[in-house]
Amino acid sequence: MNNFTQMAEDWIRRYHGQGPPAAALQDRLPHDPAEWRQPFVQWLDSACIYDSRCFGGVSCLHVAFCEWSHANEDVGCNRSTFERMLEELGFLIVDGLVSGVAFREDFEAVSNVSPSKPYNNRLDIPRATTSGKSDGSQETFKLRSPNN
Repeated sequence: MNNFTQMAEDWIRRYHGQGPPAAALQDRLPHDPAEWRQPFVQWLDSACIYDSRCFGGVSCLHVAFCEWSHANEDVGCNRSTFERMLEELGFLIVDGLVSGVAFREDFEAVSNVSPSKPYNNRLDIPRATTSGKSDGSQETFKLRSPNN
């Protein structure tokens, strides 16, 4: 351990007890994604495209979701919660990239398809959905199959 690290740990112990500050730990822990599921699905369907040939940067997607949330007078989630919601939908995340989802405008910029075509409304593209039970219990969160 270098001298700077030791000094930093001593400072943290002196001013914040034995461990790192609680706020620093809170940022790293995933929150319960329930409160973000509905806005996440809404953002995902409006800003992104689902295609097996696409890969999106998790950081860029997360920042865009948080900016969209703030613009809609909501609060964004932390990155680990964002990744958890993507994984719940069945997206694979490897090396900072998420497979199967990308920004709609990026996809349109590199494809030969007309930008006015609503990709996520096509029958062959799955859409994200949430469904809650009438008694308020566990909510399901998945991509609808193209035929549903």
